[in-house]
Amino acid sequence: MRASKSDHTVSSMEIEDSSNGYAPLMEERSRLHNSLYRRTFDLILAPSFLLLFDIGRPQHRKDDELKQKTLSTVQMKLQQAVSDAALQKKGLTASQAQLQEECNYLTSQKKQLQTNNDILQREAETLRAGQSKQQADTSALTKERDQLKASESQLQSSNADLTKANDFLKKSYESQSQKVTEMQRTTGELERRRDELQDQNALLKHVSEQLRYNFTALLTMVKNLRFSQDISAQEKEKMRSSHDVVLEQRDQLNTSLLVLEATTRQIQDGYTAVTRERDELQAATANLTTARDLLVAQNQNLTAERDLLLTVLSKKSELWCPYGWQTHEQSCYYASTIEKTWEDSRLYCVQQGANLIMVTNSLGGEVWIGLTDNGKEGQWMWVDGTRMTTS
Repeated sequence: MRASKSDHTVSSMEIEDSSNGYAPLMEERSRLHNSLYRRTFDLILAPSFLLLFDIGRPQHRKDDELKQKTLSTVQMKLQQAVSDAALQKKGLTASQAQLQEECNYLTSQKKQLQTNNDILQREAETLRAGQSKQQADTSALTKERDQLKASESQLQSSNADLTKANDFLKKSYESQSQKVTEMQRTTGELERRRDELQDQNALLKHVSEQLRYNFTALLTMVKNLRFSQDISAQEKEKMRSSHDVVLEQRDQLNTSLLVLEATTRQIQDGYTAVTRERDELQAATANLTTARDLLVAQNQNLTAERDLLLTVLSKKSELWCPYGWQTHEQSCYYASTIEKTWEDSRLYCVQQGANLIMVTNSLGGEVWIGLTDNGKEGQWMWVDGTRMTTS
């Protein structure tokens, strides 16, 4: 991985520092010039003012001597001021030359920094273009991922609905099975009661036939007794009473027979209704079983489709690399054109979520690799902490 030793931020900071260092020198130069000009102007004005002042005074010797002495003093001060001004001028000339050299150096540095800045700006524009393309690709992949997630959510919702429907059908099937079992038990009970009633009916018919036979025999006996002359009145009364009892028993048997026939008809009607309901429940159970099998098949198809979509999404996520990176054997590689030191290059790789490459085969080009002997001279270690081995 390669990188430049200067970036845009460093260039901006050096330009600002150079400007900040150059400004105080220019201000010092201006201040010295102004001070020199101001002092020279004050020295020139002072004797002029004295001369103008002495013109109006009386012309006598004493005043002339005083004026001469004053002029001598002023002249000495002027000479001293001129000497000081010459020294200051010499110092200012040297300062100006030094400032000019510094200005030339800063100008060359500025040009160099401007050149580096232009290079960095071009690289930044290239990176921005790559970033824009990467963002577009990322947006497209994000949109596709969202669509797959929406499809997955829809499939999960459909699966949940099918699961609920399947559970409902299972409960309905179990309920119908319980009803069928109960109806079968009830049918068996009704059949048993029907058989018992049929047995009782046959017994009653046999008893009725026996009573009819007895009644006929009694009538025959009565007829025979009517023709008998030696029948006493008491025997006639007994025969009459027996005849009444037989008639009453016959009526009771007829009533019981009617009740038994009505009960038998009710049992047969109930048995028919139970049989019809059982057939309907069996048909409903068959329909529910068919619907359950259909829902199970649909659920299996939706599950297979969801697994396929998840597999496609997983493969797309695994094969995707950022813009400008190269894919090789399920890994992403990036060769930078910016020169950096080994430490800065490794830091840059870590900031990108990667690391310097560990070379296990031959490659062409000049790049930094993840190998260093900073820990111990001559002992080479990979960036993951393993020692380099030679075969």
